[in-house]
Amino acid sequence: PYIDPGIAVVMAVILLWEPIVMIYEAVRSLILAAPKEEVRDEIRKVIEAEVTPYGYRLDFLDTVKTGRRIWVDVYLIFPSDTVDLSALKTIQDNAVNILNGELEEDVFVEIIPELKHVK
Repeated sequence: PYIDPGIAVVMAVILLWEPIVMIYEAVRSLILAAPKEEVRDEIRKVIEAEVTPYGYRLDFLDTVKTGRRIWVDVYLIFPSDTVDLSALKTIQDNAVNILNGELEEDVFVEIIPELKHVK
């Protein structure tokens, strides 16, 4: 006599799991939370691979996920006071192309010179 209600409770818990996960992800998106750690690691790996050949160093990476978009602010340290804008544009375009190919979300990259290291 108690098996039917028990099965109903188990089924309710199993069926409620997916909506709970969806609500959790939606709230994370609303509060501008960072993407998952695996995604952040992949973004960092791609950005570092793109900036290293130019002699630039990655100082800070700020990522925000909103819906199906990831916004990436890349703060770079430059070896001198001069900045090659065409190199920055190339880095940005390459990073966007690579990340959009590897990740499910649309990725937007903004490159920002870190001024605290300028003398």
